[in-house]
Amino acid sequence: MGPVPVGAANPPPDGNRTLGPGSGVLRVYLLYALSGFVSLGYQVAWFRIVADRFGSTNLTFALVVCNFIGGLGVGAMASRRLCSLLSGTTGIRDRLRLYGIIELLVTLTVLLTFAAAALPPDLWGDFPYHLAGGNWHPDPVYRLSQVGITMACVFVPSFFMGVTFPLLCDVYRGVGGSPRFPSALYAWNTMGACIGVLACLFIFLPWMGHIRMLWLLAGGNLAIGIVFLVRGGAPVGDTPPDPASPAKAPARARGFLFMAAVLSGLLAGALEGDMFKRIDFISSGDSAVMALVSFWAILAIFLASWAVRVVRTMDLARIKIAWVVGFIAYAAAWQFEGVIAHGFRLLESRDRFEPQVAQVGFYGGFLGSLFNTLLFVGLFVFPAYFCVSLLLPWVCNRFQGLHRHLGLAYGVNTLAFCAGMIAFTMVAPRVSIFYSLKLIMVLFGIAVVLLLVSRESRLKPWQLAAAVIAMAVGCVVTPRGFDRHYMVPGGVAATSAVRALRSNGAHTT
Repeated sequence: MGPVPVGAANPPPDGNRTLGPGSGVLRVYLLYALSGFVSLGYQVAWFRIVADRFGSTNLTFALVVCNFIGGLGVGAMASRRLCSLLSGTTGIRDRLRLYGIIELLVTLTVLLTFAAAALPPDLWGDFPYHLAGGNWHPDPVYRLSQVGITMACVFVPSFFMGVTFPLLCDVYRGVGGSPRFPSALYAWNTMGACIGVLACLFIFLPWMGHIRMLWLLAGGNLAIGIVFLVRGGAPVGDTPPDPASPAKAPARARGFLFMAAVLSGLLAGALEGDMFKRIDFISSGDSAVMALVSFWAILAIFLASWAVRVVRTMDLARIKIAWVVGFIAYAAAWQFEGVIAHGFRLLESRDRFEPQVAQVGFYGGFLGSLFNTLLFVGLFVFPAYFCVSLLLPWVCNRFQGLHRHLGLAYGVNTLAFCAGMIAFTMVAPRVSIFYSLKLIMVLFGIAVVLLLVSRESRLKPWQLAAAVIAMAVGCVVTPRGFDRHYMVPGGVAATSAVRALRSNGAHTT
């Protein structure tokens, strides 16, 4: 994710501001990868712990996701102010030692989860539900308690996690720093997160359960904090920006960079939300789908970050082309989903030495194989997500090259991601799954056009206004009814007359 001078085809070399062996940056990379491992492990555990306490519902899923991602965003935006407060309170000037304190605060606040798990199950009564409209609903106090407890257990630790990325980038934006440091750091962190998802789902959860796994993760967090608190070693001083350097964009470019951060987060969150719903829809609710979508999305973010870090020609023009390619790849994959699914059914049938595999639901036949499911999900998730994920690391590098703190840009990106995910997991599907599946293509197309017509040297307000108006029109004109083209050809739903359609955030009937 290298910074690129405005109007230049290639980024400048790092010059003298390199991160050599003596800078301690390899230690930072490795331990921040471990921090990513622990962070995503926390999310895996929280999904199960909160569901154990309050039930596996749409609200439970939404609360964990919103508090986790929202906490990261708010923490990033508060990073500079919180670090200044901690430095003034503790007298610590070494910012790597401050990072160690932040990791210890993450560990301490994770203990709130164990405290919540110890609450007596009958605290809200033997049956905190009431009958309304023929259905049982949680009592208001019980639901408010669910929201408050989840915020304490998830949002508070995630807030401190969000502080860390802008803090570490700020440490290395001066002496001993590199303008491509954010992309490298982001790549190491997401690599650890990707490994953490797989390890927690397939090793630690079956082996020790989610409570013991959470203790193990907290121990890892504690070790990271102690290492940084004891050793420190942050570079001293800061290199002021050189106004004559072509690597420094003019101040008016910051408006474009903030827009790009928001656009990247919004589209990435919307895509992941759409992938959750879409693949779950065609796979008849295969339990592995959500975890595999997350795996491929995180892997795409890691490789995109690494590509921006190591490919010196990765400038804005090439990222714009990548977004066009991502849109075409995503649209084409779903246009030919039936052909792809048929190929996987044939593969599964041949592996089992059976002439034919009976269909269950939509394309459920081949999903009996975890390996085939992994490949199938990857075909739909990875190409588009990789292309979209190139933008944020580039934006972070540009801010690093401008010697600007990354807290606000990274924070608004994360909050926009949260908004996009909620929009396409909870809001749009309430109209109908068919409406949601079509609306994401409208958003994707508008986002690509906005990025194509925007210039880093100047962001024109009419471009933003036109994009917002186009999206509003798209929300109104996108068809909402049943669409048999999304069903298995020849199946009951594709050949029968559908007279009524009803949806909520989880299901369309």
